[in-house]
Amino acid sequence: MQFGATEEILPLAVPFARITIFSYFLYGLSLALGSTVRSEGQTFPSMVARLLTVTFKISGTWLLVVSLRRGMQGAAIATAISHLVAVLFLWMDMLRRRSVLLFSPRAFRLDRELIGRIFSLSTSTFIIYGAGTITSIVINRTIATTGSAVNLAIYGVIHRIRTFLYTPILGLNQGLSPLVGFNLGRGRTDRIRKAYGLTVLITVSLLVLLTLVFQLFPSEIMTFFANGAHFERAGDFALRTSTSLIFLTAIPITMTALTLSLGRAGLSSVLSLSRQVLFFVPLGVLLHHLTGIRGIWYAYILSDVASFALGLGIALYIFRTMPPHDEPVGESTP
Repeated sequence: MQFGATEEILPLAVPFARITIFSYFLYGLSLALGSTVRSEGQTFPSMVARLLTVTFKISGTWLLVVSLRRGMQGAAIATAISHLVAVLFLWMDMLRRRSVLLFSPRAFRLDRELIGRIFSLSTSTFIIYGAGTITSIVINRTIATTGSAVNLAIYGVIHRIRTFLYTPILGLNQGLSPLVGFNLGRGRTDRIRKAYGLTVLITVSLLVLLTLVFQLFPSEIMTFFANGAHFERAGDFALRTSTSLIFLTAIPITMTALTLSLGRAGLSSVLSLSRQVLFFVPLGVLLHHLTGIRGIWYAYILSDVASFALGLGIALYIFRTMPPHDEPVGESTP
């Protein structure tokens, strides 16, 4: 109940959580192994692992929930199995290639300087996921005050859809980061500018295209998740409103990756916090109090605009202070 579940939803959520909570270790391990594989330049196995996760989760959920009628427990078991499959696949791939990064007892010796560096560079990512959790808790509890399970379900769908929209963008960021790091070391800031410009262009184009799809076919998209006249009617408005200006977030999202790759963890953390915690949460709570459930969807628009303004300001500052490519570049922190 502390996370915003209503009495109607809680009996469904508890069986799912009891099982999936034990699979979080596998999920974290799959992410770590995927990053390890990508660091060796092996992007294909990492992609296959993600596809295997999705495939086993979808097919397993259908089998256990629809065919065997195991309910939420079946969905949770399918989730845990999908993470286990990804871990086994990545581990077998590393063994097959005789990866230089295979774990050994010596790898677990603690190095204070190295640990500090890892924490510094991972702070932004930690904040992103932590901010998402905080946002979900606060908004869920805010919506739950209306007592409507339908509105909670719609918010969950909108959150998943926006996550889907950002997935390819985060993939582009993963491709941008090593390019920035390599050219930073060589002092080729001209290439950094070019790589960032191309990333933003692709990101904006992709988000605009997907936004058009959601604006033109909201009913068809919402029916993928649930049926019901009230759900579809309220969901159509929520989807159209919450995604109308999402393309503006291309700047702050890509700038988060750029500042982190430049060693400016402070700026990266601010950008990570801005869109959800600093803007969306207070706006969502305030507008929900003033206008009801529609205030949550309006808050998406205002937070997208605000995060765009902040990201643009930081981008102008970064590139204005970036030295020419013929000068050596060193790491700096704000």
